[in-house]
Amino acid sequence: MQRPDSPPPANDTHTMPLYVDLDGTLTPSDTLYESVTLFVRSSPLNLLRLLAWLFLGKAGFKRQLADAVRPDPARLPYHGDFLQFLRGEHARGRPLVLASAADARIVREVAEHIDVFSATLGTEDGPNLSRERKREAIAAHALAAGHTQWAYAGNSADDLEVWQGSALAVAVNTPAAVLRQLRRQHPEVQVFERQPLRLRTVCVRSGSSNGPRTRCCSSRCWGPRPPPRRPGVR
Repeated sequence: MQRPDSPPPANDTHTMPLYVDLDGTLTPSDTLYESVTLFVRSSPLNLLRLLAWLFLGKAGFKRQLADAVRPDPARLPYHGDFLQFLRGEHARGRPLVLASAADARIVREVAEHIDVFSATLGTEDGPNLSRERKREAIAAHALAAGHTQWAYAGNSADDLEVWQGSALAVAVNTPAAVLRQLRRQHPEVQVFERQPLRLRTVCVRSGSSNGPRTRCCSSRCWGPRPPPRRPGVR
């Protein structure tokens, strides 16, 4: 829940773009860990492939893993109170961008599922998009859209360097020690309390000769991926 002592954003902030972190913020889970778990479960021998991919660096590792397996966004857990807040901001016309160090394809698929984000930023062919690199990418993206100021929603110590460049800060699922440091930069940070992570069945989209299919960790699910929602359908 949002803390009572967290001030609501001022009216003029609804035009300021809000950049939202994915892992640990929008979802209390971590899409990289989800992907690794699913990849190893499909075949223990995939551990050897993971070890080989480590020599490619973070961005290369994520790219190779996303080529092989990606979590189904519909099966990921989400922070309910924060998601409700985002839907409200979207309804007011505030620009929302999902910005993550996860592979760019995962970020886009989650954004399409949530259906409130106007753009995405993720790790692609360049360096891993975290910390100062994420801050620089966000600043460049905001400026290209005509915004000299932007807000950022994050959760971890890695996000402190991103918050350094933001005009407003939103903290979601943030550990107390990180929140104390953040308050030195942003005394009026908007806070969404931590929520326990519940066990959820996570699905993976994998390729086959007959086209994309969905394979679940549970034997209860094996079949085609549900069709995407049409615009305006909730």
